[in-house]
Amino acid sequence: MKNLFVVAILFILVIGCDKYPEIDPDPSKAILGKWVFVAMGNGSNLEPLKNGSYNEYKSDSTLLMYSDLYPGELYVMNYWFDTLYHESKWAVDGNDSSLLRIDYKYEFYEDKLRIEFVDLYAWYTTFVLKRIN
Repeated sequence: MKNLFVVAILFILVIGCDKYPEIDPDPSKAILGKWVFVAMGNGSNLEPLKNGSYNEYKSDSTLLMYSDLYPGELYVMNYWFDTLYHESKWAVDGNDSSLLRIDYKYEFYEDKLRIEFVDLYAWYTTFVLKRIN
């Protein structure tokens, strides 16, 4: 009877353990680290990605974007949160410059981040990233 009790307790502990760490409720903290792109598409129609491109989010609100499609190129942007997730970068063309700003809806779940363009028409509007660090 004692062994049955121990087995039952162990079973409950194993079932009750979370596979993924708890997500920080502050998105500016939850996003810190490296995230690899694992899917893209539109809405719920997503295709898996296996290209190795990833984003690294720093605590000073700097976003480093590494693209496997363009090896050796690094894109540096800024990011911030309010009710949306935002990215921005100064775009320079000759003597002209303008602030490029992209707004996303966002959702953290498991070890993933889903972002979807807001008010921007693009071929693909939805991206899923997976935490790698």
